[in-house]
Amino acid sequence: MIKGLKGIQEKSAEVEMFSNQNRVQYLYLQDGDSALVRFIDDNEMMQTKMHEYEEMAPTGKQYRKAYCIDNLLGEACKWCASGNIAKNVYVFSVYVYAIIHKAQNPKLNSDPDAPKWEAVTQGKQIVYKEAIDEMRILRTKWGKDGYIKNMIIGFVDEYGTLCDRDYKFSRNGGGIKTLYSFLPKDHSDESAEVARAKVDAISIEEILLGNRAKTAAAPEVAAEAPAAKTALDSLDVADEELEDLF
Repeated sequence: MIKGLKGIQEKSAEVEMFSNQNRVQYLYLQDGDSALVRFIDDNEMMQTKMHEYEEMAPTGKQYRKAYCIDNLLGEACKWCASGNIAKNVYVFSVYVYAIIHKAQNPKLNSDPDAPKWEAVTQGKQIVYKEAIDEMRILRTKWGKDGYIKNMIIGFVDEYGTLCDRDYKFSRNGGGIKTLYSFLPKDHSDESAEVARAKVDAISIEEILLGNRAKTAAAPEVAAEAPAAKTALDSLDVADEELEDLF
């Protein structure tokens, strides 16, 4: 379902490992956090499905994620076979300017050399700005009744692109009450810092696959993979299996 993708890891641990090798991280927000982001390219996005499962580790129960091989490539998926229902997700390549937190960096409690975030005034509140200034991967489910999906499609219908302005991406709540939102800023030209980051940006496929992308399926096998669904016109799809949770 994704352009040029010949294979993909099933476990999120593998995904994170390859992401770290490529020095690209996922964007994670805690309750009350927000991030100022810029989508870098309308084709640097994916629509796919993801399984969630629990796994016991020495430190206790871990919650894992795995991309659905059946949805991506039409290959047998062990999670589908086990009855684990995959959730719809969007995966975007974004430039993150900064993350705004409600409290100071908690790592300072145990490490005096940890970065100290800048205290700034936001309305009547004092919040803490963590400078990021790098590419990250933003992944989100569609949300209850597809509200995230509909929000993003609305931006595309209104502006014709996701890449002509910055967005404030926010999280409020936790667990089943978690809500995410995108707030579009005014139209703006791409900054020099974003343009520079795009030059060396690694494609989403490479980020997910790491070095294995070079030794994936043979060309004749890859040719049988389903057509790409990364352009904006792939956003408006049927509301199948919409999920309540993030």
